[in-house]
Amino acid sequence: MKTKCLQMEKVIDLILPVAVLIVSAIGAMIYTGFLGGADNVVSAFAGCDAEKSLIFATMITVFVMLLFVSATQGRDIQRIYGQFCGGL
Repeated sequence: MKTKCLQMEKVIDLILPVAVLIVSAIGAMIYTGFLGGADNVVSAFAGCDAEKSLIFATMITVFVMLLFVSATQGRDIQRIYGQFCGGL
């Protein structure tokens, strides 16, 4: 029973960052398209600034994953941030 629970945690650890990145990238593309003066979602997506959108999406994904790791592993944010900065 314990191995099944550990396997599920590993699966979600792989799928969740990718899903968050895809959703936040699409949202950021639509957002930057509307900042460019688009009238609807299709024109916003077509006229987006891809560079800014991917930077926003990456920052959102890193922040969400830091919160996810701190919630699931019982660690505090300061310790995770210190380990992250120490690895750079």
